[in-house]
Amino acid sequence: MPTIVKKFSTKTYPVKGKNLVEIWNYLVKNGPKVRGTRRAGRTGYKITVGSPKLTGTVTENPKTKKFEAVAEITTVSVQAYAQSELPKLDAKSKSLLSNKAKKEWLRFLAHLGAHEEGHRICTENVAKKIGREVEALEVKVAANTDKDAQAQSIKELQKAFNSGYSPKKVKSRLEAEQANYDRTATGKRAQKVKLDVTIK
Repeated sequence: MPTIVKKFSTKTYPVKGKNLVEIWNYLVKNGPKVRGTRRAGRTGYKITVGSPKLTGTVTENPKTKKFEAVAEITTVSVQAYAQSELPKLDAKSKSLLSNKAKKEWLRFLAHLGAHEEGHRICTENVAKKIGREVEALEVKVAANTDKDAQAQSIKELQKAFNSGYSPKKVKSRLEAEQANYDRTATGKRAQKVKLDVTIK
């Protein structure tokens, strides 16, 4: 059975400004970089798939007189990492904002946090899917001896695992899913993750 290890966290970076215009400009200039562009928030993510434990069950086929082995993965650890970085308005700046501006800042922050939470959920979902796929992997091999059948089945299963779940392939798969999540964050949902600087 796959073991999904989740390591999620959130950190903040300081933001300041006398009004929403200055605060937004500060975010654009000092926010975390995402693919080379400054953003109000970001989430770093990673999935690692540990070395699996494999086993081969051997039976003798009475018709062919050959030994048939079925290799399966008994345990594997899939670790999902995600750390979100969000802005935190300093106390002095907050005290200078009008009630309407404070309300807008909190609205913006809530939607930004929800968007970054989506990246965390995406990471977790990909990790779970990989875990289910690895759990379902199996290889069947027939050989003249039980030892050969077992050894060959385990070797072929390890080969299939290495081919499908190398660090490079897992990274590429996760990045594709995250990019797809960002592409769907359009329209009204994207507008919500923007500070309305017209509010005084």
